[in-house]
Amino acid sequence: MDVLIIAEFYAYVVQGFVIASSNGWLAYAIITSKSLRRSYTIIVWEVRSLFAVKHFAYSSALLYGATQIFVDALMGASQMIAGIARLTTYYANIQELRSRQYCILMPWNIIAIWAEPMAAISLLMVSLDRLFALIMPITYYKKSTELQNIQIIAWNLMMCSIALISWCFSMFDTEQNLSPFCWTSDSMLPVFNSMTLIITITASVSSVILYVIVFVVSRKHANRLRGIQKDQQQYSKTFERQQRQLTITMGISCVFTLILYVLPVCAKFILADQIETEISKAVQAYAAISCNLTPLTNIAIVVLRHREILRRLIHFINFSQKRIYRGNTCLGHKFEGAFVEKRDLEAQLSCNLRCPPSSES
Repeated sequence: MDVLIIAEFYAYVVQGFVIASSNGWLAYAIITSKSLRRSYTIIVWEVRSLFAVKHFAYSSALLYGATQIFVDALMGASQMIAGIARLTTYYANIQELRSRQYCILMPWNIIAIWAEPMAAISLLMVSLDRLFALIMPITYYKKSTELQNIQIIAWNLMMCSIALISWCFSMFDTEQNLSPFCWTSDSMLPVFNSMTLIITITASVSSVILYVIVFVVSRKHANRLRGIQKDQQQYSKTFERQQRQLTITMGISCVFTLILYVLPVCAKFILADQIETEISKAVQAYAAISCNLTPLTNIAIVVLRHREILRRLIHFINFSQKRIYRGNTCLGHKFEGAFVEKRDLEAQLSCNLRCPPSSES
């Protein structure tokens, strides 16, 4: 079982680094581009009914950018820190048991208690945002920012309250009976661990169900608009193109969320207490690694479905490489100049020693 544990810790380090860095690059590429920042603001169309779909797609992306990227980046960082710390504990052969108070103060547990359920809640927020945009387009058009802010504040207040209460209860438990690896599930009391897991499962399953509802509603909306826009072929084609892109994006997100997130979390919850310990640990390790692949699929979907973001990322990478190359070139020139100057100085000193200048009487 040691091989499985070591492999899991190394996977944490690599996976966490990739998730944190990729989300950081994506956020930086969007923030530093004026055109991409503008694309996430309200876009007014000449036809109000078409505005709802266009604004709906971009406002969902805005909600994604405000919550999903931030949560995924934190999860990646906490996962990488946990992997490094646990590998250090393993190779240092630390056998001393830890208390729940000690484990709750570990940086990866402080982040994970809030971020793990928020990763699932972020998916649910995007699904709710898309549903609101379809079932009440006029209200959404007028108060989209308020609706998004209400969602973000409400969900974060709920999870921060649960995390704070769980943290306070764990601080009073000083009995040293936990693994030196300080697993996140052990750092919380069982009641809070079960509550967090139920919230994660409920949010992830609900997000998938809402994907299906949004798909059905969007198809009905498209058929209705197709019937009333006979003389607006240009707008109708634009609408259909947006609908196809949105439908494909939702389908991809739904499939990956179901396979990589919902099923592993449900397996972890249902099978953990009903099977042997060794298999239970394997299921938990698979669930942790698989669930953390969801941020990578989210980034891939966003980049591949939005060409302007892909172009910006490519430009950002090329620009970074050019800066590094120019920096190395300038540094090389400086070293070369210093070397030549030093060589000339040594030659002058050698000449002065061999041929000292004559003194005038």
